[in-house]
This record gives sequence, C-alpha cells and structure tokens, in this order.
Amino acid sequence: MDLEDQDRIDDLDIDLPVALQEDAFSDKQILAKIYFDCGEYDRCAHVLDSAKQPAAVFLRLYAKYIVCFATTVMVYKLLTAVWRKEERRGIAGNSGTQG
Repeated sequence: MDLEDQDRIDDLDIDLPVALQEDAFSDKQILAKIYFDCGEYDRCAHVLDSAKQPAAVFLRLYAKYIVCFATTVMVYKLLTAVWRKEERRGIAGNSGTQG
C-alpha cells in the first residue's frame, strides 16, 4: 500500500479493524500468536517477555496460566496413578498374607 492509497483510506473516515491497520502488531506479537495457536504456550510467553502493550501482556500471562494449569493436571494424574498402583499393591500384599 503506497501513501496515496493510505490517504484515500484516511479520507473515507472509516475505522478499520485494528488487525487491518498497518503496524498494528509487531513481528514478535505475530510470532507469539502463531506459537499460541499451535499450542506452544512456553514459546509464546518467552517471545512476549519484554512486551508492554496490554494485548501482548495478556497473551503472555494467559499462556503462562495454561502452562501452569496443564502442568498441575499432569502432576495430579501422575500422582493419582502412582497412588492407585501402590494401593493395589498394598491390597494384593495384604490378601496374600491372610489366610
């Protein structure tokens, strides 16, 4: 888009969506959004570590939240599986000694 086209758009007095405005997002924000859409939440948060814009800060914090939540769920499932395995061992061990 050259300057003449931009002047014509400005003369129309139409508010373009932010996503269509030139320089609406930095390259880092676009890369972070791509990482987020692909499920790479750690990478998304890392790319936006120095971000100051509210939307970028929100995306960084939300990505960190998802990583934390997913980690908590994985740890819970792992501990539950270990606990159940130990519980079964204890039950099997007790039934073998009784007689």
